[in-house]
Amino acid sequence: MQISTVRLNKGFTLLEIVIVLTIISLASTSFYLLLRQPVPEESLKDKISYLQENSLYTGLTFSFTKEAINVYKNGEWIKFEDFDTSYVKSYQDSSGQDREIKKNEMYLIIAPGHQTSVRQITFNNNDSIEFN
Repeated sequence: MQISTVRLNKGFTLLEIVIVLTIISLASTSFYLLLRQPVPEESLKDKISYLQENSLYTGLTFSFTKEAINVYKNGEWIKFEDFDTSYVKSYQDSSGQDREIKKNEMYLIIAPGHQTSVRQITFNNNDSIEFN
């Protein structure tokens, strides 16, 4: 008498599962890139308002240069994030004098309590933002 061993293959191999997951991840990434909405660029006024609130609650001091936003921590200025403000032409300091902005100059400092170091910022198109 012969006993035949029949092996039933129930289930998927690891290779088949990896291939299916790869295909699903590629398809979902493609659809995400195709269907996502473009994020509008945040305006300088909105960014300043956000940092004023952030400064009020965290006690941090922020500053703007033409290329970045910095934060004052442990006695030094550290880059907080890249933020292009090359369209800002000049500012009016707290004494009322108009000053041109140099490349790496910190022209706006936001301290806790909505305090700013300038009265007004002027853009290249002569629009401006005034601070209290």
